Amino acid sequence: MLQQILKDMYIEPEILAELAEDQKQVLFYKMREEQIRRWKLREEKLEEDEKKKQKKPVKDNKKQVDFLKGRDGCEWVWIMGEHKNDKTIEQILEEEAKTIALKQAEAESETLRLKEEAELKKKMEEQRQQVIREKEKHEVEMRRKQEEAELYQSIKEARLAVEKMELENRKQEDDKRRQLIEIEEEEKRAKRRSRE
Repeated sequence: MLQQILKDMYIEPEILAELAEDQKQVLFYKMREEQIRRWKLREEKLEEDEKKKQKKPVKDNKKQVDFLKGRDGCEWVWIMGEHKNDKTIEQILEEEAKTIALKQAEAESETLRLKEEAELKKKMEEQRQQVIREKEKHEVEMRRKQEEAELYQSIKEARLAVEKMELENRKQEDDKRRQLIEIEEEEKRAKRRSRE
């Protein structure tokens, strides 16, 4: 029965209750020993598995670097400045500095162009909004005047006033339309200039 308990690592509560205190102590001691034995076995097995994994053969198709060999069979070495066409370190550094400066200048130019374009767009949009606000204000004013004219003038005078206001309104709309067209053309010209 002890072998079965140690195998299952479990004891029925009824059986445990029937055991004396010293028997319980012995049983728990044996169970603990069995736990330690199993743990050690598992650790040894894990170590063996790790050793097997480490001993895997290296694949033949693994990439490697082969250095160029000289006439003497040793690795070929190039010493900068030995050949007549070799650039000096100063020339190489100067070329690198020029390249970096050119890239930086291009980046700054692009940033500046984008900034100017954004400012121009913002300004044009503000002008467009201003024209629209003025147009709306003018329309409200014209309606108010028209209503006043209808209230206070005779029918004939009202008609004349309405015709005059419509004429003014058309003229004002034409002016505003012209202003919007001019703003759009100016925006297009400015975009072209900023791209150049």
